Amino acid sequence: MDELVAETVREIEEEQALKRKSAISVFQSMLNQPALVSVSSANATFTGSGESFSEFRVDLPRPILKVEGIQLLNANIPECTQNIPDTACAFWYYRLNPFLGAVPNPLNLYMVRLLPSYYKPEYAGGDFNGRNQTFFDYQDVATELVKSCENDLAYDNINTIIELGGVDQPTIPEYLPEVPFSPNDISITLNIPLNKFQMTGLNYYLPLISFYQDTITSESYVTAFDFGATYDEGDFVYYPVNILYRSKVAGNTGHYPTGPPNSFWEVSDGGFGWSATTTYDVGDFVTYNEKAYRCILISLNNVPDDDDSLNWVVVQDDSQWVRTWDVNEYYAKGVIIYYPPTFSFWVSVNGIRGGGIPNPGNTAWSQYVPPEDGIYNRYLITGYDDPNVAIRQGTQLKTWNPYNTFQGSDWMTSTAIEHNGIPYLPIQSGVTINLIPFQYPETWSNTNYYLKGDLVLYLSIYYEAIESSLNSLPTTNPNRWKVRTNLTYSSTTSYAKGDVVVYASIPYIALQSSRGQTPPTIATTGGVNAFWQTNYWERNYTSTATACKVGLNSVSSSYDFLDIVGNEWRFPFPSGIPGQPFNPNPKRLLNSILGFTWNGQMDVTALASIVNNIPVATNNTVVQLYNRLRPVPQYTTFVVGTELGIEPYTQATVTGIFTANGYANLVYSSIVAVYGSIAGARTLDTQRNTSLLGMTSMNADNLGVSFYGNYIESELIANGEDLYSISIQLFDEFNEPFVLTNNAVVTLTFKMTYKK
Repeated sequence: MDELVAETVREIEEEQALKRKSAISVFQSMLNQPALVSVSSANATFTGSGESFSEFRVDLPRPILKVEGIQLLNANIPECTQNIPDTACAFWYYRLNPFLGAVPNPLNLYMVRLLPSYYKPEYAGGDFNGRNQTFFDYQDVATELVKSCENDLAYDNINTIIELGGVDQPTIPEYLPEVPFSPNDISITLNIPLNKFQMTGLNYYLPLISFYQDTITSESYVTAFDFGATYDEGDFVYYPVNILYRSKVAGNTGHYPTGPPNSFWEVSDGGFGWSATTTYDVGDFVTYNEKAYRCILISLNNVPDDDDSLNWVVVQDDSQWVRTWDVNEYYAKGVIIYYPPTFSFWVSVNGIRGGGIPNPGNTAWSQYVPPEDGIYNRYLITGYDDPNVAIRQGTQLKTWNPYNTFQGSDWMTSTAIEHNGIPYLPIQSGVTINLIPFQYPETWSNTNYYLKGDLVLYLSIYYEAIESSLNSLPTTNPNRWKVRTNLTYSSTTSYAKGDVVVYASIPYIALQSSRGQTPPTIATTGGVNAFWQTNYWERNYTSTATACKVGLNSVSSSYDFLDIVGNEWRFPFPSGIPGQPFNPNPKRLLNSILGFTWNGQMDVTALASIVNNIPVATNNTVVQLYNRLRPVPQYTTFVVGTELGIEPYTQATVTGIFTANGYANLVYSSIVAVYGSIAGARTLDTQRNTSLLGMTSMNADNLGVSFYGNYIESELIANGEDLYSISIQLFDEFNEPFVLTNNAVVTLTFKMTYKK
């Protein structure tokens, strides 16, 4: 027996000395420890989508055992994708004016957009809307942007609903959203000599004016003729009622406008009648055959026509064509109209149909007085770091902000706003900026749906809601209501900012800490002073109350697809198509892709100096912000330290043009980051992602295939893992999913090493 044991030991020692391998180990190596592993998305068991993918999982035909090292050797990735990510298809800008806010806020933020690449034309808008697609040069992009500036799918569909509201439509909502789009408000064009894009604000002056069916137009604020006034050459007046005259000379005083011949005045069409001998630039307006046209391509002797989409576009929107008042017409909030009998212009206080005859006693209209420099709107392109942009790309509701003017309710309920999760409606016209909505005590009602924090008066006692309730008596439900004894104002009580009190049966909110500061009365002071503000808002107590949606993702999801079936509206129709993609943390917008590279970081209060004509220091942030506005405002500067005043002067041409800072970047992504389940926490990138296997260079044009080969040893230690499947995720350089359609095949090859 001892001899047998000794013989076995010798055989073992010999086998180890000769480095022989057992049959089991040989087969294990052959079958379960391959040196190279190829992974193809064509064999994926999961991709996460029925149409496209940015990740996939492959179940291995047999397990791979005790992996010690992993290295990505090569990757083949098709670039069958568009140039611009669908999450970066919106171009955002502010249109600042006295009515919607002279400083940037969510409600004067507008956009134009390319429709996502997956919006099929047979479902959405035909060829009238700009679309994201594979672009081969800058001119291809410019062509689509012309459409984007003229039309927006949701905007057009919502206007269709309003115009055809007589259709029996039980599915129409109680309110319609506000779309942050204004047709023909800006143009985005390619300056071919510069090879850069330019944005031009088209409505910084008072827009064109239409008088009934006449072609009488003017770009200026026009008044009735005044015998005692002195007119310069080129000035316009109306005399006697709605005939437009143009002064032919300077120093024109005491000469009545009459028909020809007249050496001082001439009957005019406003200077916008089309001429075959005039060269028109992009953005120029003309009238022809009782219509107004805007030039979209430099034009000479191209007759304006409805069918000439190459050179001219018919101006049809109220933002461009200021109409005379019509009792049957719907006017959106902020639209300017002309009322010939009073020789004056008026601004629509809210979206309203007709609104009654414009006059000082009609709260539906506010008289428009042009600014001294004639500029009503100023344009400001923003960027990805602007918090308003991040919010309005998503599902935002119309929210209160301190910079915007809110007015009384319109014919729909779309003026509803939200503040601190509570829906409100303005209760009177003329509500101005910075008037805070707040919850105030009203008589308790069994039909009101109360939210936590609501205040009520019941049987002469004030109560505060502890939780939401409907038809829950304050006196018998202590778990839902608590008594408030401190709501009646007292001159001996110290109040903090935000406290609510009742004084002379009127609710007030404290604007700052105070003691002994008696609230004002509406009759004497307008209901507001430095310490107290009375209520300008009413609560909507219905259980389904909500503010109007203004976020691009939610609005487009609901209204980009629309149809009428029988006598009934259906939207979205067809259903199941995602709306404009929402990127909650945008690092790129269409702005930056086109070369407008400012990040959008700003101090909005800096713009208050424009409104208040405050001198600004040279080379400071205010000046930097001023120089981004179009038209460039005149401003007074002083030298820091000496406060030496400098008279205002024109810094730049009075134009709405803003030229891009850099050249457009039509590269979807320069790399694709490959992440995998087989790497784990052994890797890290600067975006705080782990599981990184490698960064592949996208070295092919669109519709090509990129090839990546790793020639440097960079093995990842795998700690002896057993692999049964491999999951892969693809991300672009901005840490967004790199999306491929399902006809694309991604192939990756790995080198594997194992425990000895």
